[in-house]
Amino acid sequence: MLVDVLSRSFEEIRKANTRMFRPPSTKEFERRIREHLKDKEAAISLYLRYVMEASQIESRKIEEKDVKRVIGSFLLKWGRMSRVLKHPRRIGWERLLAVRLREIAGILDELKEKDLAKLKMEELDGLAEDIKRCYLAFRKILGPTSAGKALHILAPNFFPLWDARIRSLYGIKQTDERAYFRFIQTVKKLWFFDENLRECLEGLEKEFKISKLRLIDIYCWLMAREDRF
Repeated sequence: MLVDVLSRSFEEIRKANTRMFRPPSTKEFERRIREHLKDKEAAISLYLRYVMEASQIESRKIEEKDVKRVIGSFLLKWGRMSRVLKHPRRIGWERLLAVRLREIAGILDELKEKDLAKLKMEELDGLAEDIKRCYLAFRKILGPTSAGKALHILAPNFFPLWDARIRSLYGIKQTDERAYFRFIQTVKKLWFFDENLRECLEGLEKEFKISKLRLIDIYCWLMAREDRF
């Protein structure tokens, strides 16, 4: 019965995407992650610092200065999104994002408490409209890639990161809210249905203190850069 469920799930993904990315073996995944993270203590510390600072933000009370201090700094220094966020049409994005965050605070606070790996598919599907609303609010202000990064730092166990290369890796051509939700579904199905892979992710998460979704992002970034899939 489980085989049938998995077969149907992967068939749904094949129909949704033009190219099919296949997750690695647990041995290959762990090898690539350890190889990449070796001697990267500074980068790990920077990421974890932003995760901690973002966790202390009260969405209902957030102000422009908070967005600049945490989300803005994360996107510019860690996310390397200067070209996008310093474009003239993005002037004042910090103030706009603070307003939107206060508007969706209730939804976002609930999603922060969830772990994508532990949700059942029907539970995830039930959150579709909330996810789309959050992403759309961020995308209108930040663009698609920065929106994914900002949502991730606010809810690192729930929102996966994406950029143009990773979208291509998963065969996703659009960047609207429906595409981002489909991306989340795909990440869930490909990475967390396999018990061995999920346990590997949990072990690495515990060791490096980096969320499972960030570990997946690292691997996918490496594969997309090499175009190996």
